Amino acid sequence: MSRGTALRTSVSLTSLGWLYLVQGIPYGLQDKFIPIQLRSRGLQYSSVSLLKALLFPWVAKGLWAPLVEVLGGKHCWLLVSLVALSASAYGGSLVIPEDVFEIGCVLLSLNVFSAIQDIAVDGLALEVLRDEHLGLGNTIQVE
Repeated sequence: MSRGTALRTSVSLTSLGWLYLVQGIPYGLQDKFIPIQLRSRGLQYSSVSLLKALLFPWVAKGLWAPLVEVLGGKHCWLLVSLVALSASAYGGSLVIPEDVFEIGCVLLSLNVFSAIQDIAVDGLALEVLRDEHLGLGNTIQVE
């Protein structure tokens, strides 16, 4: 492997790693941080557990993945999802912690755009990585 190819592979893997990290943050917030915060504010377990239903966009990825693949291209969807994740995160910073409905709306939007980003990044990884680097790309995705 030439030095230029190795550098290109390293940059691709690093970029993919950052994109996978960004799309994993909303899940980590919803799975670990937000339930603890809501419980510390006295919210019932049943209400906190209902927020898990907002992970539905991840379960339904197979339904809209073909649209992401066909309409607009992966780079366009990646840009849209990153901008929308940023806007959703900013909106989330303005939410009053006691307003579970607003928190739910923010979480739903974060999950929708994270799932879209996941589809786009997975497709992009298949385009930019050579076959012998797909295993390493998959490892970066899981970590």
